[in-house]
Amino acid sequence: IVDATARLLERWGCVVVGAGSEAEMLELLSRETKAPDFLICDYRLRHGQDGLSAIRNIRLATGKNMPAVLISGDAAPEHAETARAGGIALLQKPVAPAKLRQVMRRLLAELPRPHAAGCSPAHKGAIV
Repeated sequence: IVDATARLLERWGCVVVGAGSEAEMLELLSRETKAPDFLICDYRLRHGQDGLSAIRNIRLATGKNMPAVLISGDAAPEHAETARAGGIALLQKPVAPAKLRQVMRRLLAELPRPHAAGCSPAHKGAIV
């Protein structure tokens, strides 16, 4: 899923950092000079981890409350409530590319300028 989403975002003009786990993402980001502008994270991660915790931990590690999208195949109401409380957009699987792009445009449009709505080479995304 990470590879397919990364290719999609790259076609949209984003710079992408992809990882298979929270720990891998934190390691990759520790070597980066610029924190991501947004996060896309699956709800179910390796080793019993969940995407909500990963988003929270990545935001803490970078010191940046960047917009985030949580993708889940689990329709549990508590996931939606927790995501909403954390300012995280929740999309249910399967996610159509057009829906992901619509949500990303909305989230990126809320960023302070100089960011533009929609992906551009100025936007860096992290996918876990």
